[in-house]
Amino acid sequence: ALENAGLIFGATGNKSLRDEDFDLVRQYAFIASVTSADDEFELDGVFERYGKIVDGRLTTLESKGRIFHLINDGNAVNFIHNNALGVYIYLVASEILFALKKLITEPQPETRGAVITLSREERQVIASKWKDRFFSHTMLGRA
Repeated sequence: ALENAGLIFGATGNKSLRDEDFDLVRQYAFIASVTSADDEFELDGVFERYGKIVDGRLTTLESKGRIFHLINDGNAVNFIHNNALGVYIYLVASEILFALKKLITEPQPETRGAVITLSREERQVIASKWKDRFFSHTMLGRA
């Protein structure tokens, strides 16, 4: 799942990603937590192996051409900007709106009991536009 996910949310409070898991994270993926980074992610070794660039609340990690991003340095996104999601809510909201538009305008096969998702390409377009809008001055990690 880590190799295919463009957006990873940790919400267990029980080390959902261990040190070795980060080497499986998909190129240009965004990782967010709704608990503290210490509770959710094992990051010490990750920070040692990957170069770290912090641009506001987005931390870009890069090693040997592999790039991924930690939102709010792996800490809870719900504590950004006075308990609001800040600009990250637009990434989530955009994907929700895009999915709703797709459900309304495109015929869907029988979906009762199924989980419908956007394609990787659709999510990449949304993430790229979001990143260009809010982090256009960051060249490393352009999707």
